[in-house]
Amino acid sequence: MNLKSPNIALVFLALVLVMAQAYPAAACTEFLLTAQDGSVIIGRSLEFGWNPGYQAVAHPRGEKWSTDAPGGKPGIYWTSKYGFVALGIFGNGVDGMNEAGLSVGALYLPGYTQYQDEAAAKHPDKALALLDVAAWMLGNFETAAQVKEAVQKVFVWGKPLKEAQGQVFPLHISVYDATGHGIVIEYVKEGVRIYDHADLGVLTNSPPFDWQLLNIRNYLNIRAAEVAPVKQDDTVLAPPSQGSGAQGLPGEWTSPARLVRAWFMQRYAKPAENATTGVNLAAHLLNDVDIPLGEIRRADNSFEDSDYTMWIVIKDLKNKMLYFRTYENLQLRAIDLKKLDMKPGAPKKAMSIQGGKGVVDVTGELK
Repeated sequence: MNLKSPNIALVFLALVLVMAQAYPAAACTEFLLTAQDGSVIIGRSLEFGWNPGYQAVAHPRGEKWSTDAPGGKPGIYWTSKYGFVALGIFGNGVDGMNEAGLSVGALYLPGYTQYQDEAAAKHPDKALALLDVAAWMLGNFETAAQVKEAVQKVFVWGKPLKEAQGQVFPLHISVYDATGHGIVIEYVKEGVRIYDHADLGVLTNSPPFDWQLLNIRNYLNIRAAEVAPVKQDDTVLAPPSQGSGAQGLPGEWTSPARLVRAWFMQRYAKPAENATTGVNLAAHLLNDVDIPLGEIRRADNSFEDSDYTMWIVIKDLKNKMLYFRTYENLQLRAIDLKKLDMKPGAPKKAMSIQGGKGVVDVTGELK
C-alpha cells in the first residue's frame, strides 16, 4: 500500500464492504499489558454470531496427541510437555495458557487466510490440522521464540469443523510468553508470515497485521493530554469538554477501529502496579470493545448471526491465573493453574463457562 495515498479511508471502506458481503461477522480484540512489577497480562474478547456452548478444559502433562493430514492420513503426533487450560468448542481450543506462562489466541482473519493444504498433503508427516494448533503450541512450548522456530517446520492445513457445517475457520494466531515477547502468525496467499508484535501489543481481525501497522500511523496525533486553549484577541477558545486529545479516535466496531482504540487505551492508561491491578485494568479496557447483541447486524438488518461479545479472557502469565466472564454473567471467574493437578496421568477436566451467578446479593453486608 502507498503510504502517501490520500484515499486510505476509501480503500479501507471498500475492504470492509467486500468482507461484509462475503463473510459472517467475527470480531475479536486482544492486547498486552505490562505492570510495573513485570507482570504480563493478556486481555482478549471473543465475538461470534453463533454460540455452540464454550468450555474450559484442563489438560495434564504427558497427554498423547495426534493430528491428521489432508485425505485422512496421519499427521504429526506428540506427548505434551506442559499442562494447560484451553477455552473452545467441541474439544478444540481457540484460546489458552499453559503452566509455563505461554498464551495462545486464535482470532478471525477472513478474506485473506490461505492455509498450507497443498504442502500438508505432500508432506503428511509434517501436517498439523488447524483445529489442533493451539493444543500443539500450549502442550509443547514455553516461549514465543520456540513457537516461531517450530511453526516453520510444520504445515498447517484448514481442516473443516464438522460440527459447524464443515466450515474452515480463517484464523491468525497470537502467541505471548511470560516475558511479554509476542508474535503474530498469519497464513496468507504469499505463505506463512510471522510478525513480532510485543512492541505494538494489540491484535484484531482483517486486514492482515502488516496493513494494520500502516493504518495505525494515521492516528499518531491522538493522545490522552487535553488540547490547550487558544487565545484569540480577548476570547479564550477552550475545548468543550474533557477528552479533546483523543478527538478523531474511531468508535465503530470494525477491526481497524477496534485495533486503534485498543492501542490508544493500552498506550495511555496509567500503568498497573502489579498483576492484581493489571487484571482490573484489562477488564476496564475490554469494556470498551464489548459488543452488545444487536449492535452488529447483517445488511438486511436481521439479527441472524449477529456478532456480539460471547466471552472475554484475561491471562496473568506470571502468576498462571486465567480469568473469564461471559455475556450472560459479567462476574470475573478465575482458574488458578497452580492449583490444578497437571502431573502425567492426571485426569483431564472440563467445565462449561456458561451460566453462573452474575449478580451477588450483598444486602446482608449493610451495617
